[in-house]
Amino acid sequence: MKTIHPVELEAMREASQPVEILDIRPRPEFDKRHIEGAHSLPSAEVSPETLLCTRELLPTEPLYLVSESGALAQLQACDLERQGLNNVVVVAGGMHAWQHDGLPLDRTR
Repeated sequence: MKTIHPVELEAMREASQPVEILDIRPRPEFDKRHIEGAHSLPSAEVSPETLLCTRELLPTEPLYLVSESGALAQLQACDLERQGLNNVVVVAGGMHAWQHDGLPLDRTR
C-alpha cells in the first residue's frame, strides 16, 4: 500500500499538480473540517464501481484517501487493492497529522 505524508501532498497542491483527495470520514465530520478541495464519500459507500463514476481525474491517476487517523483509510485502500485498484494512496496519519502539521483546512460548511 502506498502512503504520502501530508506535507508532501500539500506541496503537490501548492505546485498546482492535479490531485484528487477522497475523505472517507462520516459526512458530519467532513462538514466540520476537511482538506481544501477534498470530496466526501463515507467509507461505507466506497466501492470500485462508485469510484469509477465519481472520479474527477482519470481512473489511472492516484486517488488520495484520508480518514481521521489514517487507519480506516489503510483498511479501505487494502480492500480496494484486493478489488483491483492499484492507484490508491493513503494520507499518512489522516486528518490528525494534517492538522498537526498546520496545513490548510476548509471549515466553511
